[in-house]
Amino acid sequence: MSAVAPGGDVLFVSRYFWPELIGSAPFSTDIADWLTRHGRPTTVVSGLPHYPEAEVFPAYRTGHVGRETVGGTIVERLPVGAPRGGGARARIGNELEFLLRGLAALACGRVARHDVVLALCPSILSVALGVAARRRGGVCVAIVHDIQSGLAEKLGMVSGGGGLTRLMRVCERAVLNRTDLVIVLSVEMKAQLRQIGVDAPIEVVPLWVDTDRVRPVE
Repeated sequence: MSAVAPGGDVLFVSRYFWPELIGSAPFSTDIADWLTRHGRPTTVVSGLPHYPEAEVFPAYRTGHVGRETVGGTIVERLPVGAPRGGGARARIGNELEFLLRGLAALACGRVARHDVVLALCPSILSVALGVAARRRGGVCVAIVHDIQSGLAEKLGMVSGGGGLTRLMRVCERAVLNRTDLVIVLSVEMKAQLRQIGVDAPIEVVPLWVDTDRVRPVE
């Protein structure tokens, strides 16, 4: 940890970003904007915006938007849109394509490795890309909003205890244990990751607030 300079640039890997307006995108956009405005210039690696639709937003369908600036944040757009289908296999295939294109961007120098990398889950393969983008001696922080193996099981996308579920948990354990810190939303999520076998440091940082104690100023 001490090897990381306090004023360096940040790389943020997130499939979801502006102009998507729901889900994890507003969170990702706010984090990147805050970091940039507070002296940590941030580059975001994202895909083509589509959520919650099944098609890429019209302004991005030509594929010509490879890099753009949102506020002061540089956004590198990988040419990966929405999954082709609603099942678990289609989603995994889409996330794998994002990982492979991200690795190619690292290999060709389009995206530089950084000392400080943030990576948002979903998807766990975005976290894998974040780990790959971490410079030697740097840190990678995984921000886990969904534990995909458990979510897919609850939604009926995979069978509990089936081969695909086990494979997802193996992937989650292997990737998260290569990060330097995991941030989750609740103590229940922390316990679930420990049960999967994640032994990396885990901190609980809820997104919500106690509305009895925190209220808008009138």
